[in-house]
Amino acid sequence: MTRAVRIGLFALFIASATGCAARSDGIYADDVRALLETKAQSVSDCWANVRRADPAAAGTVTVTFRVEESTGLITNAAVEPSRTTAPEAVSQCVVSSLEGLALQPGDNRPANATYTWEL
Repeated sequence: MTRAVRIGLFALFIASATGCAARSDGIYADDVRALLETKAQSVSDCWANVRRADPAAAGTVTVTFRVEESTGLITNAAVEPSRTTAPEAVSQCVVSSLEGLALQPGDNRPANATYTWEL
């Protein structure tokens, strides 16, 4: 499995001061990417299960989500259907793997993000 690290953080804005640091846009994106990559084994396991049933299966899974300010919690994770070609089982497994993830420490800015896995 290869992962295309096409993370786009957009709609970043300064929120009221919460005591958390404000990362630069580049560091914010790098930190979110690193957080998502902690789930690489989980995504790989999902993909392996699908490949056992269908060795020709391939595609991408693109997920959109929000990184909440101060808590860094990943919320509202959803598959972007127009940019996802992998089987539904992999897509749902990817979304499930993001539950409970949180960027630590949080940031004083929320972000909407997109991440694509190439399988």
